[in-house]
Amino acid sequence: MNTFTLSAAKEYALANDIETWVHLFLNGEGDNIVMSEGLKKKNRYWVGPIEIDIKHFGANSWARGRFGICRRY
Repeated sequence: MNTFTLSAAKEYALANDIETWVHLFLNGEGDNIVMSEGLKKKNRYWVGPIEIDIKHFGANSWARGRFGICRRY
């Protein structure tokens, strides 16, 4: 099973451990170790995964088209 799927993220969330999934992603396929380390500097409260309308990201968002998780409704 691919760890970086919506199904896997939901499994981590159901186990109240979405933070682990986020850091696994950022340190692996997400290729953003700096962001992972930055997120660890403060206590975070995690919710998700959730769907958000892509219009909230703005016209030049990095998320637009980069990941399959963002789509218009």
